[in-house]
Amino acid sequence: MAFLAVLGLAGGVASANRDAIGGAPLRILDEILNDHKDPVLVASGRMDGREERLAGDGRVDTSWATTLKDAENANFLEAKFSTDIRLVYVFITGWPSKSVLRQGEKPPSKVLISVHHKGAKDTSYQNILPEIELPNDGKRHGFYVGADHVESVRLTVLDPKRTTSTKTVTITEIQFTGW
Repeated sequence: MAFLAVLGLAGGVASANRDAIGGAPLRILDEILNDHKDPVLVASGRMDGREERLAGDGRVDTSWATTLKDAENANFLEAKFSTDIRLVYVFITGWPSKSVLRQGEKPPSKVLISVHHKGAKDTSYQNILPEIELPNDGKRHGFYVGADHVESVRLTVLDPKRTTSTKTVTITEIQFTGW
C-alpha cells in the first residue's frame, strides 16, 4: 500500500512540475524537505509606516506599500537569505477582500519572480517564471520555483503602472520556502 502511495505522489508531482517523470524525484524531495524561510526583505521604496518587513510578518492586516516609479522593473520587493538555499516556493497573499484599499493604492496584478544565484554577478538575476497574473481575491497563491543556490529572490511589480488614479502598490504578505 505504501508503494502505491509513493507511486501516486510521484505521478502527481511529475505532472504538477510540468516535467517528465525524470523531474519527479527532485520534486518529491522539494515537498519533503521544504521549510519556511525568514529572509531579510529589501524594497525599491517604502511609505511611512508601511515598511517591507510588514510584507513578511505573517499577518494579513499589515502590508508593504511604495509609491510607484515609472522606470521599467523599478518597483520590487527582494528577499535576501543568510545562506544560499534551494528555493522551492514563493507564496503571495492578495489584499483581503473585506479590507478597503487607500485611495490611489492597488495590489499588484502582474509580477515577475527572479533569483540571484550564489557566485553570480551582483546585478545578475534569472527570471524563473514568465510574468504571473495575480488574481485579486485575497487568497494565498503559491508558485513553484525549484531553483538551486539562491541567495536572493526578487518579486518585480509589473502592473499596476503609475497612472493619475494609481500612485501606490501594496503587498499584503509574501513567504518563501526551501531547503
